[in-house]
Amino acid sequence: MLTNDPWDPAIYPAAAALFSHYGTRLNTDRYLDGLDWMPENLREVISIHTLNAGVSPAKTLALFATMPAVMSTDGVWVPTGGVNEIPQTIATLATESGATIRLGEPVVSVSRGKVVTESAEYDADVVVSGLDAGILERLLGQRVRAPKALSCSGIAVFAVLDEELPPEIVTHSVIMPDDPADLYESIRTKTLPNQTMAFLNYYRAGHIYPNDRPTAAILLTAPPDGKRYGIDHEFVQAEMRRISDVMGLPRELSTMITDHTVFHPEYFAGFGAVGGALYGEGHPWWQSGPFHKPSYSSRRRPWLWRVGASVHPGGGVPAVLGGAMISTNRLLASLD
Repeated sequence: MLTNDPWDPAIYPAAAALFSHYGTRLNTDRYLDGLDWMPENLREVISIHTLNAGVSPAKTLALFATMPAVMSTDGVWVPTGGVNEIPQTIATLATESGATIRLGEPVVSVSRGKVVTESAEYDADVVVSGLDAGILERLLGQRVRAPKALSCSGIAVFAVLDEELPPEIVTHSVIMPDDPADLYESIRTKTLPNQTMAFLNYYRAGHIYPNDRPTAAILLTAPPDGKRYGIDHEFVQAEMRRISDVMGLPRELSTMITDHTVFHPEYFAGFGAVGGALYGEGHPWWQSGPFHKPSYSSRRRPWLWRVGASVHPGGGVPAVLGGAMISTNRLLASLD
């Protein structure tokens, strides 16, 4: 359902089976509330998975409660060399097919038949945009209302470590906050939470990536406040201490880092995400699937197509690839 068009009849049997199972409990919160047998801690682990869409479990379809079960059954697969191999391979396929990729050339306006950047103008029969929906509307010359709600942002510390972590530390770990509701509220109010959902992605030398020293990505869910955070910020330091304590590390992570880079909401905002919101504007749960806004295209602008985190099925590499496949298939069909 992440790679098939929401209106494709081929998905109707699967969709019917899901809705038959969910009944009237169509959002993640309501569905999990109906599972009386489920321990509260497990419920919180599953429900916080909705932050992969950038919003709370009250704003996502019940499908998000099913996805962890699918992943735990079928596994999660990573390309040799890491996830970055996916965009690099797509870029290679594009250039070898005759495409030219231009970087560091911000777009200043988009109109029918033309894209204007800070340094050039390009004629275009079709425009495909991966920008945040609101940013694209501004480039089209439209008045844009302030979004009522935004998805989460993040603070990402990419670090080189001075020694390997204990052998029992796996590649991907998730550290839960004690109070998930406080985290959801912090995203809504654009304030720092007391604790956040944190990921520790740990890569031993030469295990997945071609790194010759151990590295770690410390990923902290953050409010879309558009601010800059450094490694010395108290929130970042407190979360690294908490991660170290919860995982029983022999030393605090902050003392093991020899080199690092930090991405933060201000950084992500520079790519066209309002406040650094990773998944754009938040929407009600029912505005998902075939009812997702914005859509891949519109009758008003048949020359303009959208991909990326702003369209169905949302953010994250697998979802964005699925959305790009759906949008591309529709585009090609429109040219027949």
